[in-house]
Amino acid sequence: MAERSPSRPGVAWEEDGAPQESSSLLEPGEVYIIQPLQIVDASWLPVYQRERELVEFIVAFVSSPEEDAEQKMRFLDNIRLLLRTVQLTGLSEGLDIFCRRFRLVENIEMLLDEEPRDQLSTPVQHFAMDAIVALSSVRSVLEGKERRLLAACFRSVFWLPPKGEIEARHFSLYMMTLMAMDKMLESVVLSYPASRVSEGLQSIFQMLLDLATSDNMAVQERALQRIMYLSRFLADKPTVEAWDRVGRDTYGSVCYRDIQIPILGRLLGCLILFQSSSEATAPLASDAFRFLQQFMENQ
Repeated sequence: MAERSPSRPGVAWEEDGAPQESSSLLEPGEVYIIQPLQIVDASWLPVYQRERELVEFIVAFVSSPEEDAEQKMRFLDNIRLLLRTVQLTGLSEGLDIFCRRFRLVENIEMLLDEEPRDQLSTPVQHFAMDAIVALSSVRSVLEGKERRLLAACFRSVFWLPPKGEIEARHFSLYMMTLMAMDKMLESVVLSYPASRVSEGLQSIFQMLLDLATSDNMAVQERALQRIMYLSRFLADKPTVEAWDRVGRDTYGSVCYRDIQIPILGRLLGCLILFQSSSEATAPLASDAFRFLQQFMENQ
């Protein structure tokens, strides 16, 4: 058996290419040989002069192992804060190189896979998805890594106990985490280049549909909620202008009528079946079906 590499944020992927996407949503992705990242100076980054402390903490975090939840959340929030400064100042030069060099996407994935799946006691998942939203604004940083990253997000949240069994003191955190996931899904879809929107939506709906047919009712319900949200998102964007993201290069306009999702027929069929299933899933399936119909009528 291959030795399992340590699942820690303070490491970098050893290989140069993008990690291969995992086909499983139940278990973490493929095991990679990883080694500590040597600290590299990041003062060349234009935004470094404005946010030196944020940049240096990010570099230090990925350069050495760190298991403390507070430090994990600070790392994730620093990514969000750094990207907010970039958006406000326009100091985006070299940011894509920085994100790839310090493997920010891969480190977020590892943090998500470290979180327990039977409880939600810290906002790490919430912060991670906020960081993904921020990274989606950096051109090409997520490209080719979306499926693995989304799968890690789903794994870290979907197998939590049913909503009715979430501890009262953690219920607010649970709801905020799901809201963060919906916002993240929207940002990931909007981050796709025009030529990959259809491919991206196909991949996301495929993952969610696989989860919606799980034997675990809590997983079913959470997957259907995300399908319903994405369907509403599509139904609400009938024009090319609606897909434009303010303040960033969309590298080509999205032609709404050209969006093709091959899995749509199977998805609609499953939603029809869900409408006659449990009381928890029927309303979600009904709403998702209605939004997808509106999406097709808009096309």
